Amino acid sequence: MKTVYASILATQLCAWSVSGHAFTNLNFESANLTAVPAGQTGGSVPIGQALPGWSGFLGSEALTQVLQNSTFLSLATIDILGPDWAN
Repeated sequence: MKTVYASILATQLCAWSVSGHAFTNLNFESANLTAVPAGQTGGSVPIGQALPGWSGFLGSEALTQVLQNSTFLSLATIDILGPDWAN
């Protein structure tokens, strides 16, 4: 039964990619940030370094900075969280 589901999924994925909906690399791995030790925050960093090629908006306000390994629960923010981030 698993083989049938895998075949159906593979067929659907092929049809989806042929119809112009191919998977797109969003380049999140191209961030140019300094490493932040575990338990510490990186503070504000330029959006161009954290998310190259992306623009950030909160409502209609364009952002120039994002938070690195930090977040606020009471505010709307754009954050980039690294592998050593501890919530």
